[in-house]
Amino acid sequence: MEEQIPTSRIFTVIECIKTNVHLSTFTGINSFTGFEKLAALIDCVLVRLNYTVNFVLDTRERLLLCLMKLKTGLPFSAVAPLFNLSSTTCIKYFHFMVDILYLVLKNTIRWPCREEIQRTTPHCFEKYPHTRVIIDCTEVYVQKVNCIDCRVKMYSFYYGGETIKFLVGIAPSGRVTFISVIYGGRASDKFIVTDSGFLDLLEPEDEVMADKGFLIEEELSNLQCKLIQPAFLKKRRRLNEDEGAENVEIARVRVHVERAIQRIKVFRILHYVLPSHLLSKADKIVTIIAGLVNLQPPIIADKPVENTDVFMGGPTEDIEINIAFDSTQENNADSEASGTGNILNANSENKL
Repeated sequence: MEEQIPTSRIFTVIECIKTNVHLSTFTGINSFTGFEKLAALIDCVLVRLNYTVNFVLDTRERLLLCLMKLKTGLPFSAVAPLFNLSSTTCIKYFHFMVDILYLVLKNTIRWPCREEIQRTTPHCFEKYPHTRVIIDCTEVYVQKVNCIDCRVKMYSFYYGGETIKFLVGIAPSGRVTFISVIYGGRASDKFIVTDSGFLDLLEPEDEVMADKGFLIEEELSNLQCKLIQPAFLKKRRRLNEDEGAENVEIARVRVHVERAIQRIKVFRILHYVLPSHLLSKADKIVTIIAGLVNLQPPIIADKPVENTDVFMGGPTEDIEINIAFDSTQENNADSEASGTGNILNANSENKL
């Protein structure tokens, strides 16, 4: 017979988090001040939604539960006992908090104006002063689904398995400025760039930095923009001296988008195989994590970051004053599913 733990000995994990190091390890947030500020914003959103449901856990505990799942990637069966919940209730709380956090943190990912880019461009980009954005794609393994058509869309020849794929764009300062919707691993980099709406954000004379996999020079040229990428060997045996030196310079600054993606992948839910039942929330999960990354100290710190304070050491203007969302989002906050929820509902064979 299973031994029952006396009620007086029951505790939750929130009681064990006593330092900023503990908090960062479990949630990805660097300070208790930042955590409390985010919890206050969630309360503000719930008030605006007129949400009156009573929860077993308070806002801080629900926020911790959601962030712990994102940061550690632990299964719900492991997270639930830490909050004295059943696995079913834990899953419901996680889905609810993903919807709410998405409403709050999506506003931290914004496309800055050209003047702001120029003010915050670090010195390492002095050879590429007109760079507007550095882009790259990344993939996350997903659990196999029963739908054969979905497997075809998600199969990545590069990774040799089913994945989801999304485009990440960062400003030269290292801040995430663009996150695409989720695509199947089969989608090419070029297709994602052209289909995601990324090109609509560019202005004439903008420069986009990318690796060799992005064959988008013609598309950018049509917009009077320039593509900066390493030189191709084509049919030559080796690059000339100038091209070799240029490739080194591009790699030296392009690496920052890889560092931003690494920060995103530190959230272990995107490091392990993503369960198929979370595919419907994949768009929101990626957006939340990118928003949390933007609220961390900047990747490149040779220029002061604008609009910063104690909130996670990062920019806070957007999250404090721009949490507006339209009535459609208000009505669907509890049940809104991303485009990934119905994998077959797509105009393109590559899009989820």
